Amino acid sequence: MNTRNILVERIADACPEFESVGLAQGYGVSLANVSGMESPRCDNCINWAEGDCEIFHAYTG
Repeated sequence: MNTRNILVERIADACPEFESVGLAQGYGVSLANVSGMESPRCDNCINWAEGDCEIFHAYTG
């Protein structure tokens, strides 16, 4: 696993604002959408905004 992947997982895991895109869209956890069962990642969060997440930049600033 590369450094960027580790970083987006660690930040998302500690982020109080993390919300999964799939869960926010009402998909929940199903066989078609297992992202709710994976480790949280910044790039799977509703706040990610194509990498312009203020929370992410505050951690990496």
